[in-house]
Amino acid sequence: MKKLLLGIMLITLNSCNLFKSGINFEIDNQTNSIVRDIKFYTSEKIKVIQIEKINANQKTINFLSMKDNKTDGHYILEFTRENGNIERIEAGYYTNGSVLNDLIQFKIKTDTTNIFFK
Repeated sequence: MKKLLLGIMLITLNSCNLFKSGINFEIDNQTNSIVRDIKFYTSEKIKVIQIEKINANQKTINFLSMKDNKTDGHYILEFTRENGNIERIEAGYYTNGSVLNDLIQFKIKTDTTNIFFK
């Protein structure tokens, strides 16, 4: 009986994302040019994921650990377009260091960036 109760508690805690300590993110470069100097981080800027470049019509999937994040905040994506323009996109929300979504997708277009949460 104790093992059953322990199993139910573990399943419940896992379903509440209490063991998840970060967020998966995807950056999809849907342009005909390279984007460079990509950075993805939270507003606390504890850990920064850096990617040198994403080629035209390519994408990358990665994971940002948030185990040390303790407050509320949002996500930030920075990158440089081929023409030298630096983009900074703030999106989403996390609370007390816990994520509310499993995945955040950035689709970089020629003149905008679309954001999707799953």
